[in-house]
Amino acid sequence: MPGVPILLIVVAGVFAVREQFRYEYQRPVESGNDPERLKSLNRRIRHFILIKRLKEKVLRELPPLPQSDL
Repeated sequence: MPGVPILLIVVAGVFAVREQFRYEYQRPVESGNDPERLKSLNRRIRHFILIKRLKEKVLRELPPLPQSDL
């Protein structure tokens, strides 16, 4: 992910201090030289990321719409 800045996530208890985050994750990941560090970061933040689901996928999981005559 070279050239793509890492979004700093502010979640209490996930990262101790900003400088530690920069040293352990931001610099190695942005340099593109440490794919394992990126995997480690993804494991730590995946529970906080909301993934947008496409309408086509969601529709398959919903029950049929009730039909009513007005």
